[in-house]
Amino acid sequence: MKNSLLLFTFLLGSLLLAPCEAGIHADSDLPRNKKCLRMLCIGNSFSLDGTAYLGEVMVDAGIPTDSFGIYCAVKASASLEYWWQQYENDEVITDYLFMSGSKRTPTDLVPTLKNLLHEPWDVIVLQQCVALSDQQETFEPYLSNLVQAIRRESANKEVAIVWQMVWSRGETSAGGPHGEAGWAKIAEASRSACEQAGITTIIPTGTTIQNARLVPELNQADSITRDGTHLLFGIGRYLAALTWYEAVCHPIFGIPLPSPSSRIRQIDSKLTPFVAITDENYPICQRCVLNAIANPFDLTDIEGNVVSGTTGAGPIDAATDASVYLLNGTRVSQPPTRGIYLQGGRKHLRKQGR
Repeated sequence: MKNSLLLFTFLLGSLLLAPCEAGIHADSDLPRNKKCLRMLCIGNSFSLDGTAYLGEVMVDAGIPTDSFGIYCAVKASASLEYWWQQYENDEVITDYLFMSGSKRTPTDLVPTLKNLLHEPWDVIVLQQCVALSDQQETFEPYLSNLVQAIRRESANKEVAIVWQMVWSRGETSAGGPHGEAGWAKIAEASRSACEQAGITTIIPTGTTIQNARLVPELNQADSITRDGTHLLFGIGRYLAALTWYEAVCHPIFGIPLPSPSSRIRQIDSKLTPFVAITDENYPICQRCVLNAIANPFDLTDIEGNVVSGTTGAGPIDAATDASVYLLNGTRVSQPPTRGIYLQGGRKHLRKQGR
């Protein structure tokens, strides 16, 4: 019990001292210092897992429900190609779900993708279905087409387009991609696709989940899934919601991750399989999230050391070396021309041309 208490104290202290903004994309087009957020997620059940607890996390952070509205347009196993066809054919979306908040779209709105894009969204989140998420050739031309359609149709010309990097399946799942090897392919495909499509903000849910799979206290049931594919009720969905919050809501509202209320700990508690959010595991969940935000394309242990991945960035604490620069968790040879970066253990902001 004493050792558990010491671990909890250490992790909580690490959270308070962590440079949470280190992984926020310096060139992100997310709005800043806003008082409200309207977000549309276009995807499938992975969008639902990602946002199921997000509204509760926002309330725990002190963000009032009348200042946000979160929606999901979903179809089981829907791919980027499917959503592009929905747009081209102007078909009605059968599952258009209001997830949380109070900001509503008009009740008489016919939910076709074209109609939805005419709403003044602040953030629109895209993703690939898990079965194709490790195959970059399946992303195009559909991702770029959707990005262009959003820019063309949106009532908010400054809408931020965000990418959710999904998680790999558990090893017992019939279909892949599986485990760490599958995660690495998803991460690489996501990075390349976002560079090609011009998306600068990534929600690294898959990296958070894979980080958590490295921690025995968190890696329960079927690799933090309830069926080999969808996230565990309780800590699985909590990990995803924290990742969405830290990637999108923290930069917008300027409020860091909150501790979980008794209310959020009880969500889905009557469903199975359920693993509770506790005083012992929630700071570990938050550390997995912060490490994923800082290093979206690398896996990190609980201390923040990179253990494997796609960038070879080295430990996060390499930033304590004054000769090393970290931009979005990746080593760069010299200070970037603009944006937030880490050097010598401190955060720096460099404006263009200065």
